[in-house]
Amino acid sequence: IIFDAKYRASRESIHEALREIHIYRDAIRNPVTQFQAEAVFIITPGVADDAAVYFKADYRQKFRFGGYVLSLQENSQREQLKREILMLIDHLSG
Repeated sequence: IIFDAKYRASRESIHEALREIHIYRDAIRNPVTQFQAEAVFIITPGVADDAAVYFKADYRQKFRFGGYVLSLQENSQREQLKREILMLIDHLSG
């Protein structure tokens, strides 16, 4: 599971960060052991309205990809992040 912290929240910045993390996910593979990243997410202090789809729980769960908003001012996704990390860990170990 990969988390990549970003400190930008504009639509262009979010899309750039998602492109980068998509490349990480696809590049981190070991053909011998079949190891690969199971999920990748960006963490930002905010998100532009026109990029908010990538930060919705159903999008993250469906694609194991997307983002979380975490900041001192925004706590709403903190509990979701905890729950989803535990679900991913359970999935990987089960």
